[in-house]
Amino acid sequence: MKNHTYIKLESGKQRSSQPPFSGKGDFVLTRLFHILSRTGVLLTVIGGAGLLLGAAGWIDMDLFSFGLSAGIRVIGTVAITGCLLSFIGFFGLECINQYKLL
Repeated sequence: MKNHTYIKLESGKQRSSQPPFSGKGDFVLTRLFHILSRTGVLLTVIGGAGLLLGAAGWIDMDLFSFGLSAGIRVIGTVAITGCLLSFIGFFGLECINQYKLL
């Protein structure tokens, strides 16, 4: 059993000084943010490399086109998706570290 300390508030009520996430979910949430950030960085690198290789003419971007979308739009979407995923992962890790949520 964990040793809880309590803080007495001005209203006379007590609250626990333990962070809101202190249990088995700590590892799961931290691991999820690590996976999101690493996956995001990987997708950003793959998308950026695809854009550079396509602009240099080493790969044909028309291979990635479907419907009315051009190939450059599809490859760019991979890079942007990677940026968003890595932002979510790193922001979550920063919140955990800065605000001591876990």
